[in-house]
Amino acid sequence: MRAFRAYLVAGKPTVRSSDLQLIWTRLSLPMEAFETILSAGRFSDQTEWMKFLALACYCVGKNAATALKLAFNILSTSQRSQSPRIPFSTFQFLYQYLALVDGNISPVLIHRSLRYLQQEIIGLDGLIKLSDFMNNPRVTL
Repeated sequence: MRAFRAYLVAGKPTVRSSDLQLIWTRLSLPMEAFETILSAGRFSDQTEWMKFLALACYCVGKNAATALKLAFNILSTSQRSQSPRIPFSTFQFLYQYLALVDGNISPVLIHRSLRYLQQEIIGLDGLIKLSDFMNNPRVTL
């Protein structure tokens, strides 16, 4: 899955589905899952790669919390000795999208969780750690 991170580094918000399929195949992942993800995301030739990544993680993780944790670890550029961190804006996008896909988190709880994290947890660097939201009773996953 880390191979997908190259698109983030390149700064491309969308990629060709055929490029994603090539990476998927090289990772020896099941083609049925790839097709399911494309269908579920209603992706065409151009795919919003962050949504694709989120859905791929959801496919593996089976729920929003596990999918978010997987995506977080894939996207983190922290050294292995450091706690994984990503920009809060990326986390916010993933959290909202995965909560929508999952359907088990109400919009009110999503808003409340994000507001709490932004006001109480996120520092001046704008980064969030996995430990900031996993097993945090004030964040609904």
